[in-house]
Amino acid sequence: MALGQTPAIYMQDTTASYGLSVHSARQIQAEYVNSSSVLVGKQIDTITVQLKKVGLPIGSAQVGTFNSDLSVKMLFGTIDASTLTTSYKDYTFSLPAGQTYQIQSGDRIGVKYTGGENSTNHIAIMTDQNGTEPFDGMNSYLTYYAACIVCNHTHSKWWSFPTKDLYMTLEMTNSVPTSSVPPNKTDKFGIKEIYATIPGGQEWFSKWDNGMPRIFGYSKDPKDSWFDAAHGDATYRIDGNGLFKVSGNTPRMYIHDPTLTHSWGNVEMTTYVMRISDTNIPWGGIEGVARTNHGTTGPELRDLCDTRGIDAKMRFDGHIDFEKETSHPNWVAIANRPTWSGGLPHNTWIGYKFVVYDLPDGNVKLEQWLDMTDGLNGGNWTKVNEIVDTGKNFGVGGVSCKSGINPASKLTIGDNRVGSESGKPNISVYWRSDGIGSDGLVYKKMSVREINAES
Repeated sequence: MALGQTPAIYMQDTTASYGLSVHSARQIQAEYVNSSSVLVGKQIDTITVQLKKVGLPIGSAQVGTFNSDLSVKMLFGTIDASTLTTSYKDYTFSLPAGQTYQIQSGDRIGVKYTGGENSTNHIAIMTDQNGTEPFDGMNSYLTYYAACIVCNHTHSKWWSFPTKDLYMTLEMTNSVPTSSVPPNKTDKFGIKEIYATIPGGQEWFSKWDNGMPRIFGYSKDPKDSWFDAAHGDATYRIDGNGLFKVSGNTPRMYIHDPTLTHSWGNVEMTTYVMRISDTNIPWGGIEGVARTNHGTTGPELRDLCDTRGIDAKMRFDGHIDFEKETSHPNWVAIANRPTWSGGLPHNTWIGYKFVVYDLPDGNVKLEQWLDMTDGLNGGNWTKVNEIVDTGKNFGVGGVSCKSGINPASKLTIGDNRVGSESGKPNISVYWRSDGIGSDGLVYKKMSVREINAES
């Protein structure tokens, strides 16, 4: 990742006039950015605001950028409302290391809290009410969403205060990445590719936007023979317009050649996922698995060495990590990094990429990439985790699939993997999660591509 300018502060309004409440009837207090604002185009990774609690508020507050329909556009962080102090205090929220957000016209940057009520239990955010010296004139200003009082509360609307601002600092605390991936490489969904497809390589793209709504369970997608959900326990609903909605305790979604002839090589797995409802299993979440033949050509409880695989997780508890399955159902995790302090965000599109490729020295590289822009302009993809599997550092101490097999063995691209019962140890990749509610996990724009990692 190329690095650009040094750390910079783009807004630093620290005039503290008085606070405004945030609660179920006034869910968002924000700084609105119009097309003439000096903030447009600036890359930031940190937001600082002054907050406090009033009474006994419960639930989490979100800090970031928001859309006009109140949905989260980019989440910088969350905080448990009950942990706020009773007097105003600076709170800082930062994106995961290496990730940035480019401010756009129409952004609303601030705080959202849907709990409590105005009179007793709520949170409050400090504002700058000094209209003689507003930040950036009338190009960015205080706004909040609340009931229309003059129309007898018949509807709510955005209220604007062009000479007022939030008490807020917006900054880039790390060097700005000038480019994460080549700007001219996008897939069929318009999503940036980290690495190009290798000439003649396999590609699979979801067929959920073909205008054919359908529901299925333990079976293949009736309109896509490569998409094999005859594993686990879940129900899948496709709206025909691109959304794939999952319900069930153990969704397992495999992508493989239906003839079981062609194996996957070096791969880039991509999807966007929205978390709606689940049982909050800490290690559940968004998970892609590669370098595996887990229950594809033979039973998973018999062909244990074929169940081996490597994966990247964005977990419900807000952590990310890599895992190696050494013998079903036994895994070893590595490179665990806290990423979202309040857990994996709800009702927010999370862009996920898992890249796996062999290195010239025979080791295996794993990369995890994140986009929180819902694919805007192909996505602002940033690498959030990576390891090199040397065969000595990943899977150590795991359960062996067979006597004499090292559980830390590298899972390379070839078919000659020691212990493989089928001789096709890379026949499949798959997606999985756990403890999902009704339509509780929604996917879109999913793909798997064989890549040239040198591109």
